[in-house]
Amino acid sequence: MKRHGLTADRLLCGLLALASIGVPVVLAQEAEQVLSPIWNVTATTNGRPVDDERGPEYVVNGSGLDANNQHSAWLGDMWSAMENDGPVTIQFEFDRVYELEEMWVWNYNNDWSLEHGVKDATIETSENGEDWTVFGDIECAMGTGKDGYTANTIVPLEGILARHVRLTVLSTYGTFPCAGLSEVQFWTPAETTYRIRNVTATSNVPSEEGFGPENAVNDSGMNATGGHSKYWTDMWLVDPNDGLVSIQFEFDALYELENMSVWNCNAPGFKAKDVTIEHSEDGIDWTVFGDVQIPRSTDKPNCPVSTVVSLNGIAAQYVRLTIHNTWPDNVTFVGQGGVILDYERVGLSEVRFFTRQESARPPSYVLVLDDFEAYTDNDALNEAIFQTWIDDIAFGGNTQIGHLYTPFAELDTIHSGLQAMPFYYDNTRGPFYCETYRDFEGPLQNWQVDGAEALTLYFHGSEDKNHDTESDWLYVVVEDDLGETALVYYGDPEALLSDSWQVWTIDFAELAGVDLGRVKRLTLGVGDLNDPRPGADSIIYIDDIGLTGAVVETAAEN
Repeated sequence: MKRHGLTADRLLCGLLALASIGVPVVLAQEAEQVLSPIWNVTATTNGRPVDDERGPEYVVNGSGLDANNQHSAWLGDMWSAMENDGPVTIQFEFDRVYELEEMWVWNYNNDWSLEHGVKDATIETSENGEDWTVFGDIECAMGTGKDGYTANTIVPLEGILARHVRLTVLSTYGTFPCAGLSEVQFWTPAETTYRIRNVTATSNVPSEEGFGPENAVNDSGMNATGGHSKYWTDMWLVDPNDGLVSIQFEFDALYELENMSVWNCNAPGFKAKDVTIEHSEDGIDWTVFGDVQIPRSTDKPNCPVSTVVSLNGIAAQYVRLTIHNTWPDNVTFVGQGGVILDYERVGLSEVRFFTRQESARPPSYVLVLDDFEAYTDNDALNEAIFQTWIDDIAFGGNTQIGHLYTPFAELDTIHSGLQAMPFYYDNTRGPFYCETYRDFEGPLQNWQVDGAEALTLYFHGSEDKNHDTESDWLYVVVEDDLGETALVYYGDPEALLSDSWQVWTIDFAELAGVDLGRVKRLTLGVGDLNDPRPGADSIIYIDDIGLTGAVVETAAEN
């Protein structure tokens, strides 16, 4: 895909001043405690099923939930059961004992049968599944009967320890002896985890072009809210050829793995079901972690995560998933002339790994302003790199941010993570300098955070060596919200010829006159604003912009 609105050799994209996509703020400090949902929950019931397609597993498998945690109104996404020798109960079992802080309830939400929703219920808890303690009675709010239904019963659980929770239905909103729920989530305190960025994926089975295992780790199809697209070309897909398929992940270092998030293949007929997880420190000796069943995806745009697997801090540099089978879907592929095609595939949409170890950025970073990892190729959602780092190519200018074709971000020449920013500049024509800028909002505007002493970024030269050392200087402009600016040049113009990463640290003393508590804009440029004159036409790469706690020695990184 090209950037929209092309001339013969340049882009004419009219979306220049669009809002930032919200690059995550990463603070290099003690991780705070936050609430996290408990995954891998098993639900059972004593009730008689209304039908085989609406079992209790639908209360805990995310079916019907979108990436914003809003539930559908389709009854096929819910659980419903009838009384069977006593009140209906639904019991939840976790993979271990947790400290429970909250329980979120989405009641039965089908518009013509809202009366099946639970009204009054008793909560009991247990650590072993045998000895039970009554927590208390609750009243659940009725569902809305509409799509986009948000949990409207939040129960504080006061930090009780439990591996099992049981709800006994005392009454419903109707008189029919049938009770139902859409979804129930339990929340527990958890320390902040960090996503592992430098992940390489390979498979034991070759993929067709465009469907390779790299699609499972490169954010293709992911949006800013954590939802995945329904396009096959955003997923990893292979033909199992009646054998076992595995996908292997390699990290850039040995990590203690906290959990793994899996978005199942979001295409009908290709969803992985039963999977064996193995891990290794060296890629040679493997240990079986266990088996997991990955719930179905939604087959809809903005598909939420299918499951999160707790990995319990295992030490690994390699993880391998072996897929044993797929979920049965009533999908038939028809070819020309109505011929039924034997079309077998299996795959995954996205897999992410998390650790309690801080990310592999330079350890002195106090606040990350942009690591360039959040950008995608989806310019329709304003997620492309050139929609945050603004260029002037649309108006016939001489600065272009991002590659001409997708992927727009740089995926090969990177300092850390998976992406960097390509900065194309053409100083062979006026005004003989090139600039790109991004505006900051919220926490990123305050550079007066504890321990911050300098602005640091990494840059890499071009292989074509087409750079004018007399006039093409790398510079930075920092501007506050009152319009005060500070201009700083990198001291060695020949550094833009380097084929290795250079680190540039700018002490805050060099930004005198700018209110560092109210920074509005950061501009990167190539040229000489003091003496503009013709230069060269080339490219550099930028990565890992942030605030450091001490001045980092300006040097090349091999």
